[in-house]
Amino acid sequence: MKRLSIVLLFAATAALPAAAQLGGPPIELTEHPYAKKGDWEVRWFTDSRGAFVHADMIRSYENGTALRLVWGKDLNAVDFFGPTQEIVEAGRAEVTWYFDNPDPGTVMANTAVIHPDNNGDLWLRINQRTDEPGVEDALSNAGSVTFHSGTNVWKFDLKGSNAAYKAFLDCFHQQTGAGGTAPAPTTTVPAPAPGPAMAPAGGGTVPAGAGVPGEHSYATVGDWRVTFVNDNTGAFSRAVATRHYANSTSLRVVV
Repeated sequence: MKRLSIVLLFAATAALPAAAQLGGPPIELTEHPYAKKGDWEVRWFTDSRGAFVHADMIRSYENGTALRLVWGKDLNAVDFFGPTQEIVEAGRAEVTWYFDNPDPGTVMANTAVIHPDNNGDLWLRINQRTDEPGVEDALSNAGSVTFHSGTNVWKFDLKGSNAAYKAFLDCFHQQTGAGGTAPAPTTTVPAPAPGPAMAPAGGGTVPAGAGVPGEHSYATVGDWRVTFVNDNTGAFSRAVATRHYANSTSLRVVV
């Protein structure tokens, strides 16, 4: 029997312990442009041996900040870049962040990780678990994302992120799956074909997003939004029905 869990969300996600962390020294990488979608660029990177390291979708802003989503071997992260001092300050404190509006139950809290890139620039990295879907669905469908740390606030416009995310998925799967142009990495994450777990009862059409890692929209019924979640291998993990109420509470049913 499937387990049914009902979660009533009244407050923000519980905070992780705040502790500044500095990533290891950057390695020499070669950048390979993949696609440009509006203000977004999709790229993939190889090491000195030509092995795939990671792919990203990145957008730079007129105020000198930048935002990117990064996937690689055992890596699923959201990075953003700004004035160095603000980044260093944020790396010493908890960062809270949300897409569009800070509704209770949708605000996330994470430990800041300072990540130096290949050019020595300091990014703020928010690592996500690689064995669970991250925020890809929200990143590709929301209008903005906002980060808070102390008195620092960074808000990023996400216009065009949906098309960029689709190209990013294609790029990542090409480089890590069969038929990719990069040498096969030690651990590959191919995009599997939809499995029987995603087949509708009694037959029918397999929903868009089946076999693709992340959270995917399935239907909107009245005030309820139904999504399904695949793990990082693309296998079905769970279905979720969510409703937000006028009093800023939310109800989520997870099957």
